[in-house]
Amino acid sequence: MIDNHNYFSDITLLIPTYNCGNEIKKHLKSLRPILGRFGQIIIVDSYSDDGTYEIIRKRLLKYDALIYQRERGLYQSWNDAIYKANKKYCYISTIGDLPNINKIEAFFKKIIDSDVDVGISPPSVIKRRYPGMIFNKWPIHHLLSTFNITEPIILEGSVLKDINSYIIFSTFASSLSGSFASN
Repeated sequence: MIDNHNYFSDITLLIPTYNCGNEIKKHLKSLRPILGRFGQIIIVDSYSDDGTYEIIRKRLLKYDALIYQRERGLYQSWNDAIYKANKKYCYISTIGDLPNINKIEAFFKKIIDSDVDVGISPPSVIKRRYPGMIFNKWPIHHLLSTFNITEPIILEGSVLKDINSYIIFSTFASSLSGSFASN
């Protein structure tokens, strides 16, 4: 059976920006094959003064995107944009996090087909993009390794209880995801 569902139509794409004029071009180019498939696009810019806002407005002109500015603060920007989202799910795509389109579609499909509230995907770093930098694993990588999770799963029952305990006692409730975004 062929699955013709456009999983992206159930998702609001959120992109927070601040002074990333050069990077936003690459970021939007990486998303170009799927931009028109999202149910909603929201770009929140923290009053960039390097032309970022203008680049976004020009490059997203043909999309029905909500593009606006607000004071600085990455997580405040995320929360503000999430509040404005009108789709069931939100995908926060931070600058520099260039997605693999096939993997992200499979991720969205799993989340939507499973009817879960939250999906978490561990970040992957392509070292050739950051020569000379050493990347330690983030807490989510340790969690996945500890529980030998190699495929998407739905957390419920005793597994959910065990993972919750792990998060509280092993990571001291630190963040389970990571991003290079900052503003």
